[in-house]
Amino acid sequence: MTQKTTPFKKQMFEVLVEYTETFLLPLLDNRFAEVKTDMAAMKYELKDYTDRKLADQKDYMHKRFNEQSTEIKKISSQVSEIMKRLNKVEHAVA
Repeated sequence: MTQKTTPFKKQMFEVLVEYTETFLLPLLDNRFAEVKTDMAAMKYELKDYTDRKLADQKDYMHKRFNEQSTEIKKISSQVSEIMKRLNKVEHAVA
């Protein structure tokens, strides 16, 4: 009985090898190529998204910095005017 199954197993193995080489491997290669392409597209989209978000944050930070810088200049100018007035008053009193 084992002698009869051995040729059958050998034939079945050969059929499976041929099926794998002619059908499964090319199918898997094509699928992996599609996955690679999809991953490359996703990588590009993610990089683009990240770049846009970083640019938005950079613009926001520059805007806030300029606003604060303007406020500081305004306050400095007001303090300077107050100091000038105090200096004039001190000279007038003295």
